[in-house]
Amino acid sequence: MTKMPRTTCEFCRRTVAALPHGVAQWRASRHDAPDVPRESTGALVSCIGSLRPVEPAALDLQLALPGQEQQAAGTTLF
Repeated sequence: MTKMPRTTCEFCRRTVAALPHGVAQWRASRHDAPDVPRESTGALVSCIGSLRPVEPAALDLQLALPGQEQQAAGTTLF
């Protein structure tokens, strides 16, 4: 299984996936803000914390994605 690091959005406090961005840099994944209504077109409104840089020290939990081969311990994610 492939594991994605998780982080907490500093604005809405949701737990979201962290996406690699460049070398040894991470960004919070795009996510909708809680309790914010959709636009009149039905589109979601992204949280202002979406795609913000995340410090490597803020990466905490792992999300296992089913259907992927399990990685050997000690291998890198990307």
